[in-house]
Amino acid sequence: MIARVGDVVLGDGRIAIQSMFKRPLRAYDDSHLRRLRNMGCDMMRFSVSDESEEDIRRFVKRCEGLFPIISDIQGNVRQAVSSLDAGCAAIRINPANFGMNDLDLIASLAIDKSAAIRIGINSGSLKDASTQAVLDYFDKYIGFFESRNFRNLVLSVKSSDVMKTADLNKLVSERYGYPMHVGLTEAGGVCASAVRSTLVLHDLIECARVDTIRYSISSDERSEIRCAYEFLRTLGRRNDDFQMISCPMCARAGADTQAFGEFVEDFVFDNFDIRELNLKIAVMGCPVNGVREAEGADIAVCASKGEYAVFVAGERRESTHSADVFKDLFAAAVRSRIIGKSGG
Repeated sequence: MIARVGDVVLGDGRIAIQSMFKRPLRAYDDSHLRRLRNMGCDMMRFSVSDESEEDIRRFVKRCEGLFPIISDIQGNVRQAVSSLDAGCAAIRINPANFGMNDLDLIASLAIDKSAAIRIGINSGSLKDASTQAVLDYFDKYIGFFESRNFRNLVLSVKSSDVMKTADLNKLVSERYGYPMHVGLTEAGGVCASAVRSTLVLHDLIECARVDTIRYSISSDERSEIRCAYEFLRTLGRRNDDFQMISCPMCARAGADTQAFGEFVEDFVFDNFDIRELNLKIAVMGCPVNGVREAEGADIAVCASKGEYAVFVAGERRESTHSADVFKDLFAAAVRSRIIGKSGG
């Protein structure tokens, strides 16, 4: 089956990247929203705090052309109605916190607004988190929406347990056939979530239906998007291919490759949508191996003690002893290479 969340189609074989705002909507300026889009984000979800319907409507309008907005509802019918009326492309409801008697109005509004509904179950919110209890919830809620001729549905079932998440998703995707949003909930910080989420996502992509993913990380939403993009890129599941490599540093390093790597990513994400890029960038701090290790990169910097050299397509172009001048040279090289490859 196919579901449509705004202009994003789920179920056509492509895997969409989703993240969630960590702060109230008013905390985000337009440059931050554009950066999330540029990093590869396809959909953003938010939880209603004290926003009014008009607040949500203005925010949805600001995000037009960037990504559709999904409202996360935990049992509050008024918030569901306000979110749909305000133009959210989808709402997520948690059956554990939602009564069946509230669904008629929501289904009617979703049909009228051409919005999607995600039936999202977290095992941590269930008193009985057994497999049968989870399936009973899905049977009940999917049956209700289908009886109202509403099938623009997305399903998700999450746990903090890797094996339980994998097993439940395999079963649910096979049993119902609706698009699946997949992720590991309460996964931890960047390192813990990257390992645990990658394990479960890779397993499911190999043997179950996966239409949209989220890396749930106790960190900024940019970390979630960066991990999700790199996961899909590494698997060859993105048509574009923005890749950055950098050396892990040692005592020979002539520069702080972590700091330069962050500068490079900031520059790219602030200025370009990586969906339109096929670009490999290398940041190397070693005068011994750095040049050869960066040979396959479109743009590279190799730092020796006190000197920064910029390479384009393997050829040395510029060098400087000033870190600030280097940043300008590097930015100019990236711009020229991107424009040259795109034909602009």
